[in-house]
Amino acid sequence: MFSQSNVTHFQLFWDESSTSKSTNNSPQTLSNAPLAQSTVSSNNTADLSEALAGISDKFSSLSDGIKSLDPFSTLAAANELKASLSNSNEETAQTALDKLQILSFTGIEGISTPYAFEITLINKHIRFDITQLLSKPVFLGFTPQGKSGNGVHGVVQAVKRGPISQHYAIFSIVITPRFSHLMKRVNQRKFLAKTVPEIITTILSEHGMQQGSESGFEFKLKETYPPRDFCVQYDETDYHFVSRLCQEEGIAYHFQHTPNNHKMIFTDAMPFFPSVAEAVKFMNDTGMVADSQALKYFDVSLASRTQTAAWRDYNFTNMKIPEGTSQGQQSQKGNEATEPNLEHYDYPSSGMDKARNEQLAKIEIERLRTDHLLGEGYSDIPELHSGYYITIQDHPSLDTMDAEKPWLITQIRHKGYQPQVLEAFAGAGSAASTTLPSQLHKYLDIDTELEFPVQNQQQGYFNVFNAIPQEITYRPARRHPKSRIRGSQTAIVTGAPGEEIYCDEYGRIKVQFHWDREGTMDENSSHWIRVASNWAHNGYGTVVIPRVGMEVMVDFLEGDPDQPLIKGAVHNGVNKVPYELPANKTRSVFKTSSSKGGNGSNELRIEDKAGQEQIFVQSQKDFDQLTKNNHTVQVNNNSHLQVNNEHSETIKKNRYTKNESEEHHLTQLDRKTQLLTNDHTTIGISQHTTIGTVQTIEAGQEIHLKAGMNLVIDGGLSLSLKAGGQHVVLNPMGIWMTTPQWTDGVPMEGTPAAPLLPLNQDKAVEVTSAPVVSHKITQAQQQHTPIVLLCGKKQGGTPADCPLSDCPCRKKEQGAMA
Repeated sequence: MFSQSNVTHFQLFWDESSTSKSTNNSPQTLSNAPLAQSTVSSNNTADLSEALAGISDKFSSLSDGIKSLDPFSTLAAANELKASLSNSNEETAQTALDKLQILSFTGIEGISTPYAFEITLINKHIRFDITQLLSKPVFLGFTPQGKSGNGVHGVVQAVKRGPISQHYAIFSIVITPRFSHLMKRVNQRKFLAKTVPEIITTILSEHGMQQGSESGFEFKLKETYPPRDFCVQYDETDYHFVSRLCQEEGIAYHFQHTPNNHKMIFTDAMPFFPSVAEAVKFMNDTGMVADSQALKYFDVSLASRTQTAAWRDYNFTNMKIPEGTSQGQQSQKGNEATEPNLEHYDYPSSGMDKARNEQLAKIEIERLRTDHLLGEGYSDIPELHSGYYITIQDHPSLDTMDAEKPWLITQIRHKGYQPQVLEAFAGAGSAASTTLPSQLHKYLDIDTELEFPVQNQQQGYFNVFNAIPQEITYRPARRHPKSRIRGSQTAIVTGAPGEEIYCDEYGRIKVQFHWDREGTMDENSSHWIRVASNWAHNGYGTVVIPRVGMEVMVDFLEGDPDQPLIKGAVHNGVNKVPYELPANKTRSVFKTSSSKGGNGSNELRIEDKAGQEQIFVQSQKDFDQLTKNNHTVQVNNNSHLQVNNEHSETIKKNRYTKNESEEHHLTQLDRKTQLLTNDHTTIGISQHTTIGTVQTIEAGQEIHLKAGMNLVIDGGLSLSLKAGGQHVVLNPMGIWMTTPQWTDGVPMEGTPAAPLLPLNQDKAVEVTSAPVVSHKITQAQQQHTPIVLLCGKKQGGTPADCPLSDCPCRKKEQGAMA
């Protein structure tokens, strides 16, 4: 059983390895050296008097040296005095701590919150140096057994000097766990693809708390936690960040104490909480001093809570909205109560599938119902701590409260008072003068402090606590919300070494935020971040991938630092605008850079300057257009096309061209034209063709030349006509024929010209005459030279058979007869 005395003697045990006056030792590197007990010792006083006497002798030696004006003696005496003072400080540092006596203390422990104890100390030496207490490890013993008894181990976080009387000085100290140091460091950082336990391990190790060590922490987890793609600590203390992650995942923590250390335990299941070694005996408080320690009061309260939780989020990879729900569980006693069916619905949940959301919903409903059945107790048992199970014996209401089952202490407040220490200081005065303003609230992170019963003004040790039955799963309350980023930020696009454009299948990119001091400006600077577009759908929309080195605008969905979204890019002093501003302020530009290398660009430029409006399009290499129906281009002035290599056109149906004025063509080499069917040309006035050397015309069947008036064929030197094995040759020597001249005959009719007019003449282009070229027939017309016509008699006929009214043969024959 527990100790039979209810009048406790509280003691402090200091870490002897850090009794130096210097307070620069980090609490993360404290030694596990033996602890020194704070007791009042007359031997220590005698030792101190002897040390002071030795120092007095050194002062006398120094004085004699000064009087004799001997500099060497004076210097030697001064060095001896300095050494004596230094040794005295080292020898008496621990002695000064030992003289601190506990007058009273109060403290609060709770699951998933750091404990804090405020201890009022009395010291006979009113000039006590309080700096040697700060950051010092200490064990507060609740029982006379000292180091073998029960208590709390912590680190001194604050020291305060109180009233000073003629005989003693009052001090107060606050001790907390090493974990409280995390409240003093604010950071902005990110974690990639890390689980919550891995993130917690990283942060605690940075504070000197190692996993598995007696002064560190330990995980006792049932669940497996998925990695978080991108987890940001933004403008949060390390304590707030770790607490928030634990609360989001439903992980609780508590502390286990030894006289030399304390350890932080993380757990997510009820079986991992330890139990107090012995059952707690209930003994109703009668106001009388009991013979043994006992539970003096215990009762329960019921409160209506939410029945169901539903969590939902959006998964962009499949556009599904997974939702998970969970029904709350009650204790056996709670099931007898009637509660309204109330739901807690939350969005977004960070769960990308139904199973994850169901897990989060289960954690949430367990959190909301953690205290729907709450036990309240009051005792003088010093073995009780938060995060421990107790079993209650001899309670009169066991049948209705299930008190015989284990109850988990969720919060406990300790109090101790021993006024007898004032007796060690003669003429110390009353205890009322030892009261100091409390500073405990500065170091507690709880919503409600437990209060002791009003009648409890006794000396000794007492506690008051809350507890929940074992069958109710404990989940920490959401007391540390995620920081929100209000508005946008900018960041720099990053990627793998050597990459200018770095993205995934969804067009997501990676960036490094300006606040990220640990980033390496590469593919590990962030997770994949989606890029917003002004239009996006299945297989169509706009896609412009920000490139490595760009400064982009980043927004955050619902202000969540874990959900950034790229929404644009900005120029800066390094990445400057394409055209100098404000000189070209009327230009709107979309200009890219060839990748890799950046030695060229594609560009769309719109100039809006009045009188100089222009749309400029540049393709660094190929320019391809596809029009699946009509393509209409209207040019109200000039149009110029320059092709530095070849120009090819393929028209699968008709082509129509209409020139309302002239048409000019210049081909500096050969022109090759092939018509697979007919060629129809209609010329309104004249056609002029000049050929430098040879013109060859060949028809498979017939060539028909017809002139409405005159037809002139001018051979220059010779003219040959050949048909049917016969020929006629005209040259300066005369006219040569293969057979004698025949008269009569009938001319053969040729195929008359029947050219087809272009289709859609209103849209086609009518051909205009080319510049006049010198030609024989034109010259003959200009000089009024008569055109010579040949006789049209049939072979073997006479000139009388010629159908021409002005047959030259007939005129020649009539002239000869005259």
